[in-house]
Amino acid sequence: NRLSGTVMNAYSFVSDIKTELNSFGLKYVHMSGSGPTLFTVFKTRAEAEKIFKKLLKRFKKLKISLTSSA
Repeated sequence: NRLSGTVMNAYSFVSDIKTELNSFGLKYVHMSGSGPTLFTVFKTRAEAEKIFKKLLKRFKKLKISLTSSA
């Protein structure tokens, strides 16, 4: 996403959240569209649910969703 860098620079909180998500072991965190929605993918549902629970505890003021393509 070419707009990602612009959003990260203009809205430091988005960059800060991405950095924290990386600290949870999420290597591939991407921005959707023009932002500020961030997303990642997992190999297994169990792995996603484990991280999802951690994120809910850490980011109480953000909307966090767990979705599936299946």
